[in-house]
Amino acid sequence: MYVAIYILDGLLNDESDFKPDTVHGDVDLHKTIQAATCKSEEFNEFARWLLFANGGKTAANLKHEQNKIVKFNHLLANVAILCDVNAMTKAFNELREEGYDIKREHMAKFSPYHIAHLGRLRSFELDLTRAVVPIDYGLQVGEIFHIISNL
Repeated sequence: MYVAIYILDGLLNDESDFKPDTVHGDVDLHKTIQAATCKSEEFNEFARWLLFANGGKTAANLKHEQNKIVKFNHLLANVAILCDVNAMTKAFNELREEGYDIKREHMAKFSPYHIAHLGRLRSFELDLTRAVVPIDYGLQVGEIFHIISNL
């Protein structure tokens, strides 16, 4: 961003005969880059919130230990996001079955980066006798249902 401002400032303050009065830019490209940047920052903030123990610091300054922490943290964040997206898909499908007209614009307002229901400091027991509920990948919302169900 600084480089772009520097270049524009140089163009506008140029002493030559050529004086640009308009600066053209690709607005769609800017929107795409902005959206991707926001998604990346949201994911990193979510992952940072999940990695609470010792602030992600290792006892020694070993690169392979730091890599393990980053990889584990991203795995943990992706598992939490998968669980949230699965719950959101079930909720959208239930609303659709109840007769609500759910559109893509409605779903875009929801984020899988929820933290209110996640308890980081609780004690968890692993119940290996509990049946695993399969994930339903079919999102039954308008035109998206046809695209996903044909994959």
